[in-house]
Amino acid sequence: MLRKGPDRLIDRLGLLLTAQDGMNQLPAMVRLVHATGEPVLGALDTRLYEPRRQRIATAIHLLGSAAPKRLAAALPRALVSWEWNLQDLAVTELAKWTNPPVVAATSQAFLATIGEAHGMVVPCMIDHLGFANEVAAVPVLQRVAAGEHQTLRDIYLRIKAAEALGRMRIHEAAPLLLQIVRERTGLAHTEPAALRAAAEEALALLENHPAYARVRTAENARSKSGVAYSRPRRYPRVHLPTPLAASITGARTGAAHVRTLALGGAFVETDNRLVVGDSVQLEFRVGLRRIQSTAMVRNVTPNGFGLEFVHMKARDRERMRRLIAQLLK
Repeated sequence: MLRKGPDRLIDRLGLLLTAQDGMNQLPAMVRLVHATGEPVLGALDTRLYEPRRQRIATAIHLLGSAAPKRLAAALPRALVSWEWNLQDLAVTELAKWTNPPVVAATSQAFLATIGEAHGMVVPCMIDHLGFANEVAAVPVLQRVAAGEHQTLRDIYLRIKAAEALGRMRIHEAAPLLLQIVRERTGLAHTEPAALRAAAEEALALLENHPAYARVRTAENARSKSGVAYSRPRRYPRVHLPTPLAASITGARTGAAHVRTLALGGAFVETDNRLVVGDSVQLEFRVGLRRIQSTAMVRNVTPNGFGLEFVHMKARDRERMRRLIAQLLK
């Protein structure tokens, strides 16, 4: 019956996924999809191109866990027609895998679509390309880091590209990184401090500079777990002895406290009922200055919420970098 009527099965699974504990049932759904086979997988492929958002989201969830290479293969054709939170869902579902064939397929899909993806989704793509050591992406990453890409010119994306070139140990990028660090207009630096700091750390990884032992340690300490999928940690975390008062705005607005902080995200406590996939603006103070960022809710626990930063102004990122560096001493 499941093979003859896959649409009814998928509709039911989609309803279950929207329930409060629906995501906890995803592993069982994946086993069912595997057992049913091609009729359901083919129907999920078709739903990626439908106009109804919920049907697309269901297909992304199920394919992302049951057949990620199929989702990656569909991305170049489907992504451009999706709103940005569907793009984010697909990209994060694919980026969590560490299985080599899936990583390779995902890298190819990201490289093919990075110029068309929403700006809030591109940072995750760049991170993946760097961690996957996708050498085919090096020319694109160098253009982004230099600010010469046709569409990807935002400073936050340039920072991400510089970091990726360092992680990949691309020695041909050293002249570009040096230019970013040193170029001046008169007495003032040409590039913002946050971009220069990212370029300096990337150079430290290329040159194995002793003054940047912390950078190398953080890179070498990234998880090499054999788990089928687990996004690698990108930056060192700081557990704050005294939580930082913060505010969250967006679909849900209210007060929050930042318990853990990293350049890539934060763990916050709030009375707001956030759900995975929510987009929020997080703001907190460091002394008299504010730090603002756009973040996505990536995980929900009884104790709080894990946020991933998907955009931040250069001055705010530099303030955060300095704060974290001070706390790590």
